[in-house]
Amino acid sequence: MTARLASVPLGVLVMLSVLGSGVLAACWGMMLVAQAASGDRARLLAVGLLGIVVLAGVMVASSVLLRAVVAHRVGLLRAAALQMASGQGVSGVPEGPRDELGALAGAIREAGVRLARVEAERHEFLARVSHELRTPLTIIRQAAFTELRRASAGVGRERLVLIDSEADRLGRLVEDLMLASSLAVGGLRIRPRRCAVADLLEAVSVRFAGAAVEAGVALSVVAASGDGVEVDVDPDRWAQLVGNLVTNAIRHAPAGSVVRVAASASAGQVAVDVANRAERVEPGSLARAFEPFMQGAASTGSVGLGLPVARQLARLHGGDLRLEAADGWVSATVLLPCHVQAPAARVTAAAGAQDGAVRGAAQ
Repeated sequence: MTARLASVPLGVLVMLSVLGSGVLAACWGMMLVAQAASGDRARLLAVGLLGIVVLAGVMVASSVLLRAVVAHRVGLLRAAALQMASGQGVSGVPEGPRDELGALAGAIREAGVRLARVEAERHEFLARVSHELRTPLTIIRQAAFTELRRASAGVGRERLVLIDSEADRLGRLVEDLMLASSLAVGGLRIRPRRCAVADLLEAVSVRFAGAAVEAGVALSVVAASGDGVEVDVDPDRWAQLVGNLVTNAIRHAPAGSVVRVAASASAGQVAVDVANRAERVEPGSLARAFEPFMQGAASTGSVGLGLPVARQLARLHGGDLRLEAADGWVSATVLLPCHVQAPAARVTAAAGAQDGAVRGAAQ
């Protein structure tokens, strides 16, 4: 009933409530006049009390119903505003009747349309700028690499090394901008294939061992229950996803600490956890970590796109990414659907591979 009345303008509801109370009051007055003319004081008192009770009940019921209608419509507007804040568009903004709340709904809808337009223009701008920057950056990196091969030790070579490293860093930032723009407009497509989690983690260990040593941290990669667990991922996008998380963990881990990468599977889902020690976690920083261009107080060499891009890549694979902090650790956990290969199947596959290798060697 409340939902049906929500389509009626508030002014009409108030007018009907006042009109109903007025009609009851008029009827009550007429009954009082009739009883007064008859001279029956007892019935006059009874009718008076009954009229007061009925009129008060009608007024209370009207107020409760009116409050329920207003609360229902305000709740719909609140839900629509939250939907807009999460970037899901203005489809949830109710039309509603032409009254004060209807005007508010129209203003929210218009703001959502303008916000969507600004977001689209921002992503288009970032895509164009990053695309235009790729060519000169590539030329700079190639020139620096060529000159480095020719240069001898000295101040000139040190400057070339600096130019090369900074150009490489800018190149990575440009790639992040392009990837974020593609994800935002839905222009990125993945090509998933079946991969063993243990192999993916081994690639992480090989790829980031040098970066961990340079940062003065230890990199620990463990597949706790990853043996025989497989996932359907795009290898290139998976490398970007986990690469963002591990790079972020190494960057923020205190010197001498450990960065842990571990996988565990249960109930058809694999969790790949990347954790690092954190000396201090700012209140509310985890809730804002997935906002684009959001940087922590200790962030260096980043534009704040690593975690937002990683979460969108995880969702593109049918999973998700969550961020938690507890007991001095900050962990980013990738959750993906997985397939667990039975032990017998793994033995058969291994035996078949070995037999094939023997036959190949015999030939």
